[in-house]
Amino acid sequence: MIEQLISVAAGPRDEAMQVTAYGTTDVGNKRKRNEDAYLIDEQLRLFVVCDGMGGHAAGDVAAQKTIEFMADLIRQNKSALCDAQSSPDGESKIAELVKTATVQTGHHICELASAHAEYAGMGTTMTMLSIVGNKGAMSHIGDSRLYLLRSDNLKQLSTDHTLANDLLHCGILTNNDFEISCFHHMLTRAIGRDEIVECDTLLFDVLPEDRFLLCSDGLTRHVGTSAELTGLLRRPDLASIPEELVTLANHRGGLDNITVVVVHVTADD
Repeated sequence: MIEQLISVAAGPRDEAMQVTAYGTTDVGNKRKRNEDAYLIDEQLRLFVVCDGMGGHAAGDVAAQKTIEFMADLIRQNKSALCDAQSSPDGESKIAELVKTATVQTGHHICELASAHAEYAGMGTTMTMLSIVGNKGAMSHIGDSRLYLLRSDNLKQLSTDHTLANDLLHCGILTNNDFEISCFHHMLTRAIGRDEIVECDTLLFDVLPEDRFLLCSDGLTRHVGTSAELTGLLRRPDLASIPEELVTLANHRGGLDNITVVVVHVTADD
């Protein structure tokens, strides 16, 4: 488990924040069914993208059930999350609550797979953003991604849990080898893979005009450069961005299911 707490300039309180989000999912050009799933819950301020593991049984079930379990657990802990904002150790409490919800979700998926033979071996990635007051909390497993666009600077907040990424960080692959590696889509972590989920959590301040992108790898394998994503995410019509990104990915091959969620935070005048 990797936990990070990072700070920037303090943002506004929860009551001064407005959060708007749009999303879409598409089967792509090559797959027979869509095993991606996503959640937009503006009331909970919870946003999730899951990519069911291709080639495994019931990947679509794993993705949808992961979203349902995660939403239920965040809903049950919403008061505790809000109360943590005013606590002296609030940041660590929020991170711990998000981590616990993720671990419990992973346990539920494993139990479901054990109870139903047709679900044996199912798994999914999960990338989640929860906005709590002026804080953003990420929980992440797999190779779906979370990006933050702030003041025209795009930053990938998640780390891909793939064999290629692990080999790069170990020094076994060079940067050039990494770009052409066949291990980009070999996951080293996933919900349903192990009984105990190993997730990355990240806590950060949220500022007015921040934009977030959550997406499955069906997008980033075709639309991956920072400059290109920045240009698309800056567009004023937020509602059109998910469909534009999906269309672009399909135009470039659409080799996998494609899911996009875009979140925009503004100050409440």
